[in-house]
Amino acid sequence: MRGRCAECGFDADHTSVPDSIVALRTFPRRWRAAFALLDEEDDEVLRRRPAPQVWSALEYLAHTRDMAAVHGLGMGRTLTENHPTFERPAGMTEESLAEGYGGLDVGATLDELAANLGRVADRADRTDAGDWVRPATIREPDGNEEEVDARWFLHHIVHEASHHLRDVHRVLQQVRGRPGR
Repeated sequence: MRGRCAECGFDADHTSVPDSIVALRTFPRRWRAAFALLDEEDDEVLRRRPAPQVWSALEYLAHTRDMAAVHGLGMGRTLTENHPTFERPAGMTEESLAEGYGGLDVGATLDELAANLGRVADRADRTDAGDWVRPATIREPDGNEEEVDARWFLHHIVHEASHHLRDVHRVLQQVRGRPGR
């Protein structure tokens, strides 16, 4: 992640590593709070899509859990290996990622997200300042490559967790029949 997200306002260029670590440590509480607003009778609301091409709150949660895990591993490899290359799989679409997400257990998925974010925060806490510029390459299925660094992975995780938490709030408002933010 580089620059500022026009939709959510996250600005990777102006987010420090210590601020990222604080965010990672607060996200589990914030995500749980978003889902705690619903009682067990509202479980279906968490699984409901407001529109066919818009994920449900649970799908956003599962996607964020998975992205924290994948990019956390990428960050770890970048911090320990000499210029690793990551191949983005062909055929990986947002829809294919969401298959099966709607049937997950909410509590277990929140626990897994918290564990993934905690591992990333712990690893970031142990990282020397100079190591954040260690390089990596991300290769797309079409052969295009993007040069990134370890901090890119950290910022990508923080952005995903922040951006999709906003998505969850918006989706829950929509499926409950209230206007979105």
